[in-house]
Amino acid sequence: MSNNINIEFCKRTLKLFRTTFVLGSFSAAVLFLFAGCDSDSGWDCTQKAGNIVETEFTVQPFTKILVWERIKLFVKQGEEQKVVVETGENLMSDIEVSVTDGKLEIHNNNGCNLVRDYGLTKVYITSPNITEIRSSTGLAVESIGVLRYPSLTLLSEDQLNEDEYHTDGDFKMELEAQSLNIVANGLSKFYLSGTVNSASFGLYASDCRIYSEDLIVQNLYVFHRSTGDIVVNPQQKIRGKIVSLGNVISKTRPPVVEVEELYRGKLIFE
Repeated sequence: MSNNINIEFCKRTLKLFRTTFVLGSFSAAVLFLFAGCDSDSGWDCTQKAGNIVETEFTVQPFTKILVWERIKLFVKQGEEQKVVVETGENLMSDIEVSVTDGKLEIHNNNGCNLVRDYGLTKVYITSPNITEIRSSTGLAVESIGVLRYPSLTLLSEDQLNEDEYHTDGDFKMELEAQSLNIVANGLSKFYLSGTVNSASFGLYASDCRIYSEDLIVQNLYVFHRSTGDIVVNPQQKIRGKIVSLGNVISKTRPPVVEVEELYRGKLIFE
């Protein structure tokens, strides 16, 4: 009887030791993973942002912008070109800014995040002229004030390079331009205001949308293959094709209307 009690006691003691060892090992592993997380050398996924700081990057002249993952982009018109990055002091070393053939690319090389708020990294660009902005960020691209760039193209698509770019970042822009070109095929939404002489809106797939009832466009072309709606305000002419489920909702009826309705989507005047 005494031997059985001793054996049972030993089994329970061994089990308790194993449990304690496993928990201790797990705790040690967690401490190891989080060790140094409040520094620029910590593991990316558990790295704390640190204090918010700004750094200005000196780069070659550019007229095109490509913004990559998890970066909020703000664009302002100004006489002098300037690129300022705002992020946590522990994250700044992971931000890469470069210009190739007149195109500015901004990378955030620390996309893994378990402990930080999203949207901490912001880039403020001031430029006298921008001709193209491509969003691959998943976050918003916004104008600060009115952008009076003569010709501007806004891209959120991966038609030629499928899955190379994120196609779900929104655009929020106030414009005064001669021409505006939009190409999208993902989930991006475009919130536009201002005035444009001629515009081309091309939504080629998925559920991307354009809300431009506050954008006065003289001459508008639309190609609509999205399931979402396009809201427009053309003054002289609207033409194009609707080939999917989404409608084109026009806040005005211009003198010239040449829009083909080839599927369920309709041109609706309100």
